Amino acid sequence: MATILHSIAPLVLIIVAGFAAGVTGLLSSTFRKALSDFCYYFGMPALLVRTIATAPPGSTAAHLIWISYLLPAASIWIAATLFARDEGSSPSSEAPSIAMASAYGNVIMLGIPLAFAQFGQVAATTVAFIVLVHSPVLFLLAELHSELADGFRASRLREAAALSMPMGGVALHRGRAVRKSLFRATRDVSIELTTNPIIIAILIGLLLRISGVGLDPISSAALSLLGQATLPCVLLAMGLSLSTFELTGEIGMIGVISFLKLVAMPAIAWLVTAHLLRLPPNDVAIITLLSAMPTGANAYVFASRWGKAEASVSGAVALSTMLSIVTITTVLTTVGMRTE
Repeated sequence: MATILHSIAPLVLIIVAGFAAGVTGLLSSTFRKALSDFCYYFGMPALLVRTIATAPPGSTAAHLIWISYLLPAASIWIAATLFARDEGSSPSSEAPSIAMASAYGNVIMLGIPLAFAQFGQVAATTVAFIVLVHSPVLFLLAELHSELADGFRASRLREAAALSMPMGGVALHRGRAVRKSLFRATRDVSIELTTNPIIIAILIGLLLRISGVGLDPISSAALSLLGQATLPCVLLAMGLSLSTFELTGEIGMIGVISFLKLVAMPAIAWLVTAHLLRLPPNDVAIITLLSAMPTGANAYVFASRWGKAEASVSGAVALSTMLSIVTITTVLTTVGMRTE
């Protein structure tokens, strides 16, 4: 436990330094964007390519890793949707954005470097498999959820205006709406993924490892230098972000989203991995850690795009990021210590 606390303390200090630099005006918000862009386009891809290309093969099947991560995410999605409806939101209003914020974590920008820093190359395969499904599946689900909700609302309006429509016609119309929504959501997500540097880096790393080509010493050294800069830059950018966030929106909803993301989702992930599927301790710790990531900024991008629950999602990004310093430390000192 002491070893993990000693490894976490420097990370917290870097976050605090970023926060202080933002509050005092030493570093501007434009510097935060530059740091994030460096990590997204250079540091993170370099870290992924090198680690995955040189890591030994994982012992856990891909489908078990996907189930271990997506089953808790789906459970949280359903719980958040039901809560949003109980609070007065209809399925066509804020529920998709609230569910997205409750299940979508900052896996890429924060989870990846933390997992590699804590577990080393042993985390490569598990992290790669999770990242391959994290954004694609959750964004596809969110898009489909929103499309269907809006489509059903429009259908109900049309049905109210034309009560004489046969029941078979209503069912046919809804079936077409579902197919149209699924096609549009799949198209949008596919276009996004083709230019995503993180996904591309994972695929390159897997290709280099599977083919046996590997990396030459010069390329490996260059990628290592870029990768080593990733975690401190991410943490500094995280501190800068905390200095600018505001807790706007409904406090109750922000609290529920943060609880679901930081407490409920990693708890379910731990139960699934450790007791239902009985995965190896390293996989249990890595999947639980990635499930405990705070709400990712892309959840706000999604809410802003649909114009639903923007203030609450923005507040959840801020609050969950601040609280994640405590929850991530808790996960590492409870689940992580069992891998030592």
